Amino acid sequence: MNEDKIHKKYIEILRNMTPQQKIDKIFELNKLGDDLFRAGLKKRFPNLTKEEFNKLYKSRIEKCYSRDW
Repeated sequence: MNEDKIHKKYIEILRNMTPQQKIDKIFELNKLGDDLFRAGLKKRFPNLTKEEFNKLYKSRIEKCYSRDW
């Protein structure tokens, strides 16, 4: 399958999802992103204590949010 066909199939799947399925997918993808972010931090800073890690995580996450709105 080429990329165009894959993209069209993806759009078709999204259009056929119920609103609840779409919301569930949003939360699933959000958790996946957070899990990957945490895994990357753990890989970069393997020697941090749990408390140090949580502080680092919080400080990095806070940088992701705009304070303009």
